[in-house]
Amino acid sequence: MDIAKEVESALEEEGYVKIDSTSPSTMTTTTLTSPVSSIEKTASLSSAFSPRSPEENRLTTPAQQQIRPGISSPVVSQGANSNESTGSSLSTWHSKENDQVDQLGGVWGWMSNAVSAGLQTTQNLGRNIVEKTKTSVESVITTLDPEMEDYMYGRDQSISLVITTEDSEVIEAIKDGFLQVFELVVAQAHPSISSIAPLPVGFSAGVKGAQHRVANLVRGKKVLEKQVIIGVEEMIAEILPGKWFALTCLALNDPSTKLELEIFSQSIEIPKVYITKAEKGTPSNYHLRWSGLSQTLGEVILGSGQRHGDWHSKISGSSKRQILTVAARTLAGEFKDRLKTSAESLMENAMVM
Repeated sequence: MDIAKEVESALEEEGYVKIDSTSPSTMTTTTLTSPVSSIEKTASLSSAFSPRSPEENRLTTPAQQQIRPGISSPVVSQGANSNESTGSSLSTWHSKENDQVDQLGGVWGWMSNAVSAGLQTTQNLGRNIVEKTKTSVESVITTLDPEMEDYMYGRDQSISLVITTEDSEVIEAIKDGFLQVFELVVAQAHPSISSIAPLPVGFSAGVKGAQHRVANLVRGKKVLEKQVIIGVEEMIAEILPGKWFALTCLALNDPSTKLELEIFSQSIEIPKVYITKAEKGTPSNYHLRWSGLSQTLGEVILGSGQRHGDWHSKISGSSKRQILTVAARTLAGEFKDRLKTSAESLMENAMVM
């Protein structure tokens, strides 16, 4: 029988704990070898079976479990199975600990999770407060100004226009311009007169002519609810000394929101010969001579009966429709922006209230 195994068995029966000298970090089998004679082994075996004092039986730590100096240490040969079992248990413990560290992230992971949970709760609470406040503010706004309901609830993508001219090219140009800003545009022609000469001279006269046409429609009650009126007035102005330019004034009026906007189209320089012709065709006693001339540019450039003719194409590289489409698009963009600003202002006032 192997003496080493007998010693190991005897020690275990006496209550001693077997200590593996193998380092846990390496997990490799280490066999202690020492040139020990059979006599020494026998002495060790007899020592193992000798009675132990209570103090010796209470030794539990590896340092305390070393064999006393006076007695030779038994040679304990550990089998491969024993080492593999020990290495597996140590390796398993270390593996579980690392997984916990990765999942929890230590103290910083705990703090991160706590902060994230707190932020999520705060965000949800804030979102609920904002939604309730928004609903209350919208209710106040629609009560004060029912016309703002369409804008706030995304129904501002359609618009109905009333245009103060019977010129089909002007009507189509304005409609095209507004369609580049609004999804749906309905344009209706309602010719209107003004108290300004047919060809206003100067910016002031041109704006007044367009505004007068709008005012006449409003007074005549020819505008339905929520319709927007576009006054159109062609004019000339001496922008540079001795040089005359033709422009078209577009005056927007929204009775429901009380918004009024004016814009001018791209200017086109008019040859002096046509200006002279228009001045000669206007009687000296013409009652509206203070505001302009009695003949339109269409009549002067294209001939009699061409009051609304496309003279633009003749003296420039752009047609009337192209020029007015750009102007109408700009006017539509400004109008939509004013609606947005007005809605935001009402919301701020409602929140203050």
